[in-house]
Amino acid sequence: PQATIYLDGMNYAYGFAGAMKWLKGTWKEPRPPKVGLLAIDNAYGRAHLPVGVPWAEKELGIQFVGPEFIPGAPTDTTPQLLKFRDAGVDYIYSSNLWGGAAVVVRDMAKLGLQGKIPIIGFWWFQPDLLIDIVGPAVAEGVIMIDYVYNAMELDQPSIQAVKAIRDLNRAGPLRTAYVKGWRGMEIILEGVRLAMDQVGFDNLTGPAVKEYGFDKMKDFAGTGLGYPASFPPNDRRSARYAHMLQIRGGKVV
Repeated sequence: PQATIYLDGMNYAYGFAGAMKWLKGTWKEPRPPKVGLLAIDNAYGRAHLPVGVPWAEKELGIQFVGPEFIPGAPTDTTPQLLKFRDAGVDYIYSSNLWGGAAVVVRDMAKLGLQGKIPIIGFWWFQPDLLIDIVGPAVAEGVIMIDYVYNAMELDQPSIQAVKAIRDLNRAGPLRTAYVKGWRGMEIILEGVRLAMDQVGFDNLTGPAVKEYGFDKMKDFAGTGLGYPASFPPNDRRSARYAHMLQIRGGKVV
């Protein structure tokens, strides 16, 4: 049977597009911004390159340098960062996970690029984990796009609610990966509930959840950890909106 994938959040290409729209919208110089592409040398690390980059060049007028490729778990990104420095980039965009992102921001600090060339990450940068790995001073200034509130945004009632439940069951700090997992399970269970309302428990199948659950879901807020989830026809990503985060003074804002 044909599989169907529903995604909570945006994929790598859409995350890149959202970050570039934010960059262009905040850019103040009369010249176009120049962005260095630091890509992981695998399928998801390249996902934004074939469509996202040409789109941003044409629609937003952004100039790109690279891509420069690094492993998913790099040990030294100095050569790539030096190429970007010498090319005069204004920003660096990377889709690394937090472990690789830690190496990148450490190398930037060693090269004296921190605060001079901001780095923008996809939502797997995970600022809360990044701060733990490299410390708040090295992580200072890192920018990231995400579709949920970060675990460090404790002023958000939805984060407070999830943290309270987590604290009842386990020790340790709340992580954004847990927040994403919570939101994902909320959406799955809401899809099951909608389907059960139509077909009952005995007839609950995968195709039923697809047809009567996810395909009928509209503006499901759940705990309120991110933008309400909907799956309109031919669009199987729950989040069509995102927000930008930055690490400032050891906090996520």
